[in-house]
Amino acid sequence: MSMRQPSNMNERNTNEIADLLLENEKKVDMYKKSINDSFIVLANMKHKHTEETAELYRGNQLLRKTIEENTELFEQEKKEYDQEVAYRDSILKSMRNILEDNKRILINSENLVKQHRDQLEFGTGEI
Repeated sequence: MSMRQPSNMNERNTNEIADLLLENEKKVDMYKKSINDSFIVLANMKHKHTEETAELYRGNQLLRKTIEENTELFEQEKKEYDQEVAYRDSILKSMRNILEDNKRILINSENLVKQHRDQLEFGTGEI
């Protein structure tokens, strides 16, 4: 309230209104400052969020690139491995064929030896 004594009711009301307006102006200034501070906090949070989002994006890009590189390396190594396995399989197949041939030769040789032995025992042939 005002410090001076009102001389009539009109003046007292005017002083009270002036005091209320002054008080309201202070509150408005306080609210403006509070709102302004809130905008500053929000702007800082948005900036921080933007930086974090950008950092996450860079991290995701790096991770994606690493995954792609590792996938390419894996595919290349798998291709080389598959080629090596195919080569070894072909060698094993050839060795099996050779073993089968050798087995047939051995059986034939044993049969020939047996025939010659029989011929010697019965005197029907020459060695």
